[in-house]
Amino acid sequence: MTRDSRSGDPRILLVAPWPPPEGGMAVQARGLAHALAEAGTPVTVVPTNVSLGPLAWIRGARGIVNLCIYLLRLLVALPRADVVHIMAASGLSFFLFTVPAVLLGRIAGRRVLVNYRGGLAESFLHRRGRWVLPVLKLCHRLIVPSGFLKEVFDRVGLRPEVVPNYIDLARFSSPSEPGDGAEQHGPRILVTRTLEPIYNIGAALDAFRRVSSRIPGAELIIAGDGSLRRSLEKRVKEENLSGVTFLGRVDATRIPELYSRADLALNPTNVDNMPISVLEAFAAGVPVVSTRAGGVSYLITHQVNGLLAEVGDARGLAACMLKVLRQPEMAKRLASAGRAFVESFSLEVVRVTWQSLYRQEARNRTGAGSPEDV
Repeated sequence: MTRDSRSGDPRILLVAPWPPPEGGMAVQARGLAHALAEAGTPVTVVPTNVSLGPLAWIRGARGIVNLCIYLLRLLVALPRADVVHIMAASGLSFFLFTVPAVLLGRIAGRRVLVNYRGGLAESFLHRRGRWVLPVLKLCHRLIVPSGFLKEVFDRVGLRPEVVPNYIDLARFSSPSEPGDGAEQHGPRILVTRTLEPIYNIGAALDAFRRVSSRIPGAELIIAGDGSLRRSLEKRVKEENLSGVTFLGRVDATRIPELYSRADLALNPTNVDNMPISVLEAFAAGVPVVSTRAGGVSYLITHQVNGLLAEVGDARGLAACMLKVLRQPEMAKRLASAGRAFVESFSLEVVRVTWQSLYRQEARNRTGAGSPEDV
């Protein structure tokens, strides 16, 4: 096995989506790859998404060409890797990208780690488990980012390990004080989710209507784009709901600025695993109100580091928001607890954890030891 001369680390092949667009998994992949490289761990990235230029507008050609380029890059990169780290999700992408990477990695004699993500894993396993489970059993390690997903896979007989999503705390080095600047403007409520059905931005609008009727001048800032944007904007106009701003897709570098001007972060989602948006709000020192969707309750303890309502309960979300906005001491307490909680999710901590797993698998590959020996 060839190792990097500086660090002695094995060579890593990271298979994952890559920005653009700035999706959660893609941003996590980019940040981890950069952190590993800076620490001396050699990393090669094979993106599962490809920039196709003019072909991007041709639906059939887009999928076929993307898959062919992906498979070619995978075949070229595999001989130079010791450990294959695959970021996987539910749906068609699992069969198009994860399955080939697992099979080709095993055929090439590499150690294969599947890093499974996404709040829809349970329903995906229920519908496609007969095909998905045999593939996952081929990997040397199954790793998930939350206790929520660990329970999902435990129930089908797999025993995954947990390595959490990271948050780059340096980007939020000066957490805002909840309510800062509220005397110059009404309270600002920030939503940073994609405008797709599973994230239920409609519930955020319903909840905000109730809040704005009690707190004049309140603002709802929605940072994100998606298939529902036009219909949501139309609804706001038809209902004459003032104080709502759609920013569209926002570059990741601007997110800290948005949180620095927010008084509350709202997460109205129907489905979730380990939302980066919640971790970012914690890091920025902004109090969080969320639904209890999926793995959210593994991050937020009600009335400790945030407030929780039931999925789809706009009235409950509004009540939680009003509590935070009307009680500055509660807002500060929740924000402080959130910031303390997120310290363990720093990029440095998560990077070191991944390096340890890579080294264990590299030793297993050469027969030099077992995980218990490390």
